[in-house]
Amino acid sequence: MPAPAVVDASRLARRLLLSCLLAVLFFWALDYFVNYSEWTSIGAIRRMCNMTREDGLASWFQVTQTLLAGLTALLIWWTARRDSSSPWHRRGWLLVSVFFLYMAMDDGAQIHERIGTAFDTLRERGVGPGTLFPSYAWQILFVPLLGGVGLVMFGFLWRTLDGRKARLAVVLAVALQAAAVGLDFQEGLAPDHRLNLISAVVSRWDISEFADREFGEKPFDTVLHFSQSFEEGIEMISISIFWALFVRHLSREPRQFAVRFEGDADR
Repeated sequence: MPAPAVVDASRLARRLLLSCLLAVLFFWALDYFVNYSEWTSIGAIRRMCNMTREDGLASWFQVTQTLLAGLTALLIWWTARRDSSSPWHRRGWLLVSVFFLYMAMDDGAQIHERIGTAFDTLRERGVGPGTLFPSYAWQILFVPLLGGVGLVMFGFLWRTLDGRKARLAVVLAVALQAAAVGLDFQEGLAPDHRLNLISAVVSRWDISEFADREFGEKPFDTVLHFSQSFEEGIEMISISIFWALFVRHLSREPRQFAVRFEGDADR
């Protein structure tokens, strides 16, 4: 019987993170050059390269990596059950896996956008939640709920993941998620709202000539688009960090995560 192939989870996690970061840079380049700079006049190609659309390449990548992060956490939970770990440890990883699996489903099915649209419809009628909320209505429900779960998950990962670098990575990933939510709030504000930083930037720095020459767009629309693409990018980087941390932790659940390949001759 052949010896099991031992996976170096730490090295795999580093390569995985680097690959994901390069993918995000690639999507940013596609969005800037192919989509917004209009290297092609074919609308379908531009939409495919648009980072702000839910039906583009970047969106597919984000949903896929979020799903894989959730499945990796689920594998850790399954391993913890087999090793008879403490109930707190098992439930923590189950919570982490459910959170990421839900986020993948939400991004794929656009759940929070659909509910936000329903809230906006009620808001236009002057009823329902968020009549005084200035930005996207979905944030009223989802930010407190998912934020609360995220804080619990942060506390669990802080106590569970070993090593100073791993904990700093968790802090960075959570900070990127918080920054993405903040940018999303900004993008949902009316242009003339006093809290709209995009309008403040456009008023402070005159980029009219640059926006018109490079993109054929107005300054506000240009800054808004790249704010949205930047938001999507840092959210993907955050998920990439979490996923790499989960892969790395597989080598700690047992000490080695081994895979055995057996041919027909061994049966």
